[in-house]
Amino acid sequence: MTRIFLIAYMLLAQEAFAQSERITLNQPTTVVVDSKDKVFVGDGFNTYKITPAGEASVFVDGDQAKIRALRQVNFKMVIDAQDNIYSISLHSDSILKITPDGQVSDYVSNPKYKYDIVDGVGTAARFSSLATIAIGPDGKLYVTDQSENMAGADKARYKPNFNLALRSIDTALNVKTMRTQ
Repeated sequence: MTRIFLIAYMLLAQEAFAQSERITLNQPTTVVVDSKDKVFVGDGFNTYKITPAGEASVFVDGDQAKIRALRQVNFKMVIDAQDNIYSISLHSDSILKITPDGQVSDYVSNPKYKYDIVDGVGTAARFSSLATIAIGPDGKLYVTDQSENMAGADKARYKPNFNLALRSIDTALNVKTMRTQ
């Protein structure tokens, strides 16, 4: 996506929100565009949808969804070729999947909030503090995961006091650490 394309969508978003009395942007943190040119804006606890015609609406209400990761102010999103949105909140331990019809579910998450950096499949994998998310042309998700002074960290793989990992998640939910620092 070129910079001009993104700026045009942001202007469309501003115009749509300006026309709506019930929706206002406070601190947008992420923008994605689907295959039908709908714009999704992450702002506060909500994800807003803006149609190509400029109609704006709440797509996912984080408070109403009762999903902890959507009730964070600073979250990031990416979108795949099937228009599924994957979302993390800054410093969270889970990745959410939001379908094109707005259904929210855990994609990969830690049971009982066991923060750690551990590779595995599905819930056997552990995240500590997700910071960024991207999607590659291969359909894999890529995240950065960080933690300070992890008690359970593999000392041979991570530096003391601060650990940073670049990790991949394939469609079979295999979580693999690609690089650590």
